[in-house]
Amino acid sequence: MVVNQDGTPSRYSSDDYFAVLSGKHQQAVVSILAEKDRSVNLSPLAEEVAAVLADDERDLKQVEMKLHHYHLPKLDAAGLLEYCSEDNRVIPTNSLQTVMPSKTSSLN
Repeated sequence: MVVNQDGTPSRYSSDDYFAVLSGKHQQAVVSILAEKDRSVNLSPLAEEVAAVLADDERDLKQVEMKLHHYHLPKLDAAGLLEYCSEDNRVIPTNSLQTVMPSKTSSLN
């Protein structure tokens, strides 16, 4: 059972988190948000994700579109962040801090 930082049980299993964090874009987003520990706008987040994935993603607009249409909604559905597509705001949740240490170590 996964337990949130506040001690409450998570509604998601470890397998759910492993599945949603299997992609390099998702891992980069989680790592960046956990480091910042505050909300960010989509464009600056896309710039940072592109920098982390420098060898794979060179087109910033493409990274932004992938985040907007696929990766951020997927992370939102898993409860790791809240993505407000109307104002392109990405907000980390307590669940993100819960899974951060064990799931993003492959980025380093």
